[in-house]
Amino acid sequence: VGAGMSSCHIIDLGHCHISDNETVLFRWIFDITPSDLDIVFSMYKGRHEDKRSIRDNISDTIIRDRLVQGGGGGEVQGAFIVQNACTLVWSNEHSWVRPRSIKYVVEAYAVM
Repeated sequence: VGAGMSSCHIIDLGHCHISDNETVLFRWIFDITPSDLDIVFSMYKGRHEDKRSIRDNISDTIIRDRLVQGGGGGEVQGAFIVQNACTLVWSNEHSWVRPRSIKYVVEAYAVM
């Protein structure tokens, strides 16, 4: 993620059929390089490819503007209830000098 920029990645379940008695548990882990710097992390329900879409659908917020240093991880339920997708956003807009590299792993499980 370049200095002064933000980057997003859309996680799409595709055409998976989730039963009425099931919910999707979404887990994520990411690392930041260099690890001594921080980044702002957000997560939204549905597909959001630009800032305007996020601003217009503020009710889709799962995590908003969490400052993370060195990496992060967690899990949530209900991330895929809008459009069968969720959007991960890493913002480096507070830094005008140093870019960050993000490596991440995501997993989605259907649980009863």
